[in-house]
Amino acid sequence: MQIEIDQIPLPTVVYESEPEVAFLNAAYEERFGPQLCPDHLRLLQSFTGGAHESITVLNDGRLLAIFHPDVERLRQRDRLVRRATRIARVGGWEYQPDVDDLHWSEELYLIHQLDFRQTPTLESSLEFYPGSSRELLKNLLDRALATGKTFDVELPFISAQGNKMWVRSRGHAEWQDGRCVRLYGTLQDITEQRQVRERLAELLERFAFAQSSASFGVWDFDPTRGTLHWDQAMFTLYDVDPETFRGRFEDWSDCVLEEDVDGTVELLEQAINENKPFDTEFRIRLSDGQVRWIKATAHITRTEDGRASRLVGFNYDITAIKAVEEELRASNVQLEQSNERLEELAASSLAASVAKSEFLANMSHEIRTPMNGVLGLATLLLETELTPQQRDSVEIMCKSAEALLLLINDLLDFSKVESGAVQLEERTTDLREVVDDLVEFLAVQAQQKEISFRYCIDHRVPLLVGIDAGRLRQILINLLGNAIKFTDIGTVEMMVEVEAGHLRFTVSDTGIGMSAEELARVFEPFAQADTSSAKGGTGLGLAICERLVELMGGTIRVKSAEDQGTEFSVRLPFTPVEQPDAERDLVGRGVMITGGRAEERRPLQEILQFLGIGEPETEVEVELVFPGARPRYPDAGHILMLPVTQASHIDRAEMKDFSDVLTLPLRHRRVQQVLRKTLGLEKQPPSEVESTQLVVSVLVAEDNAVNQKVISKLLKKVGCEFEIASNGVEACRIAETELFDLILMDLQMPLMDGFEAARQIRAEGLNRETPIIALTAHATAEHKERCFDCGMNDYVTKPIRLAKLREVVKNWAL
Repeated sequence: MQIEIDQIPLPTVVYESEPEVAFLNAAYEERFGPQLCPDHLRLLQSFTGGAHESITVLNDGRLLAIFHPDVERLRQRDRLVRRATRIARVGGWEYQPDVDDLHWSEELYLIHQLDFRQTPTLESSLEFYPGSSRELLKNLLDRALATGKTFDVELPFISAQGNKMWVRSRGHAEWQDGRCVRLYGTLQDITEQRQVRERLAELLERFAFAQSSASFGVWDFDPTRGTLHWDQAMFTLYDVDPETFRGRFEDWSDCVLEEDVDGTVELLEQAINENKPFDTEFRIRLSDGQVRWIKATAHITRTEDGRASRLVGFNYDITAIKAVEEELRASNVQLEQSNERLEELAASSLAASVAKSEFLANMSHEIRTPMNGVLGLATLLLETELTPQQRDSVEIMCKSAEALLLLINDLLDFSKVESGAVQLEERTTDLREVVDDLVEFLAVQAQQKEISFRYCIDHRVPLLVGIDAGRLRQILINLLGNAIKFTDIGTVEMMVEVEAGHLRFTVSDTGIGMSAEELARVFEPFAQADTSSAKGGTGLGLAICERLVELMGGTIRVKSAEDQGTEFSVRLPFTPVEQPDAERDLVGRGVMITGGRAEERRPLQEILQFLGIGEPETEVEVELVFPGARPRYPDAGHILMLPVTQASHIDRAEMKDFSDVLTLPLRHRRVQQVLRKTLGLEKQPPSEVESTQLVVSVLVAEDNAVNQKVISKLLKKVGCEFEIASNGVEACRIAETELFDLILMDLQMPLMDGFEAARQIRAEGLNRETPIIALTAHATAEHKERCFDCGMNDYVTKPIRLAKLREVVKNWAL
């Protein structure tokens, strides 16, 4: 077999796949080498039978392959053509009209994104062209078939997979005996080229627009020949006739103002010779005598040895910019003069602000000092035996004094907020305790006006939060106090909820509401919805609220309509803190609510849910009964729910079925306490034993005779022994010889003030460690800080209440 193959003059291979063996004749080895070419091997391995120009199947199943050099060259050329058309995205097509046969190349199928197994027709191939482009191509094909005229056109195209493209379609006709026997051509995907052309056209259009709208000119200078070329915009810019332009350097320099020529030419020479950037401004004179400012920049092309061979640059008119700059310079001069005036005014304003602060502080002192006498003595009177008429008069006196103090506090707070002097003091706060205190303070006011007052804390609100409790209390008192003040019929309600790290307090009422005009200025200082004097107040409360809320990082919103009530919504951030271990003794206990409307029941339901109490599953241990309802569970402990103003007037007959009373609006701690007591869970306090009362000795430094009498009576009521000093010098003298448990120090006294007296007492003597408490009518943070700086331990603002004095003695002397 090997001999027979060798006799074949053409390169021949006999290939056997199992085992894979190839016999090469001498002509093959001479032409292609001693090893079977990889391309030939792949061809033989992939052969599956059928007709092939190079391969024959022998009787024994082996393959006889003759590789003619010309055939190989043609095959290689065909491969190159296919690769080239793939890269260029060009496909070929041929149409024989006699038999209506259309043939596509492989690449054309790929461009159309069509399966190779599908057979295209002339009609179906037109469907890939949208809209009018389909009609255009059909007309071109019909014309080519009818007249033999070629076509070359770019058209939009949509592939079988819906991809939008652009193609270039070219067609040629082959004629015989005066008719078209064959139509052939190419189809090229030109999407990328089209996008590039469109982008380039867009950029050219922008450049042309910029050039025309900005008085933009282009120049080209050859420094070696000294020749200059301008575009049309340059001639317009310089007001030069192109007919007179000779293309010399002087054509430009003659237009430049004489005083600007040398400097501009020097910069140009530096750019050419020293490789510096050319970017400058100069003035030119037009033919009509006008002077214009020109901005000039250039790019320099250099030869390999670094010599400048060409400068291409831009000129544009900046006269308007220069005019604006000149106006700005003039304005800056005026602004500097204005700033000097403002500095003078600021200094004057600062002096006025200091004077205002001193005035407010002095007014606070002057008003609080006599108020200390009024409130102190009135409080002591309430501790004595009085007739109902006398008690009523004294209570009115106390409330009037408290109202006056609230007005003073509003004025001082607004002054501090306005000047930015307010400092927040975030502490771990029992939120329910804060709200309970507010409710207790305001409930009587609401029910004296015979309006419904309720609040509800969502059970998901944590017990403890990190927040400035004092400022929160101030905000809520303002909002709730206003709601009660401006509501004569209906309801005042507060809802407390938690959402995304914030507390939301919603205070709503059914009061007089506000008009759109009033609503627009509701947070302005001294603005009130009702401007009559009957409602009272400074008009500063809401202004203070808004500023405090903003200072705390929150927001305050208001909705209102005239005669339809008002709703304030305050959203404040809080710091999460560690919660105490939950008290579990009430969890799961059987408590039932009887009577009451849904809105009355909800606050109680939230409290019970917070305590872990749900609807009783079996036994009802406690029944909470609203007014107007009767108990339904005889074996349970019964608690009556009553408005706070009615609780003190209930008689024994009404209480025969009840073990205790809860006053409305409900307070969280009180509900918890009464439930424990009714369920027998309240721990009994230890029995009191007789003990010797501790006698507390107090040194009082106070210069005002009335205040001396008031504090003397208050200290006697608390059970203290005391000695009075009328000024700081006397206080220091007494403190040198007697040891006291507590020193109460007024700040403003003759001969020596309280600050200096405290410093001297702290410096030496028997009372260096004795607690010193400041007594002052000043209510500013500066005074408080000064007190601590000179060694005082605490700070009490006049007027002094009996309860506050008891607290001070308990905290510092016992």
